[in-house]
Amino acid sequence: FSTGWIKGAAAYSNQTRLLYLSKQNNYYDYEISIFNTRTHTLEDQTISIPTHMSAMAVHPVNGYLYILETGTVTVIDPISKAKLDKISMAWVNRTFAMTFAKNGNKLYVLDDAKQGTIHIIDTMTHHVSEIKIALNGFYADASEVKASSDGSTVY
Repeated sequence: FSTGWIKGAAAYSNQTRLLYLSKQNNYYDYEISIFNTRTHTLEDQTISIPTHMSAMAVHPVNGYLYILETGTVTVIDPISKAKLDKISMAWVNRTFAMTFAKNGNKLYVLDDAKQGTIHIIDTMTHHVSEIKIALNGFYADASEVKASSDGSTVY
């Protein structure tokens, strides 16, 4: 593996059994490779992300790929490789990770782990709200966020 793969992110689609792997070519240049876990083959075509990205997730219902950039989430159709939408968050410091509620209606984005902000994006309306959470000690540099199966609790 090159050093770019070490700084990348991964997301998996249960529906299509595709694994998305990002590679950092330089700070503002990423590409996403698509690995088919059924055939164990890597697709020839990649998805170009011409900005800094820190995470990605697959929508559990429609299969779209959500890319976390600084202050925005870009929605990509992984079949056509087309960028479908961009969701802006009002104020962000450092976004680290994101996860969906099981039904895909909410996307939770972890921002500035030392301050503890979770951006909650309604994926239908794109309305963004925020909640503050307390992180301290060992967990102050958290870089993961997970939702319970019903989406009522975020960890």
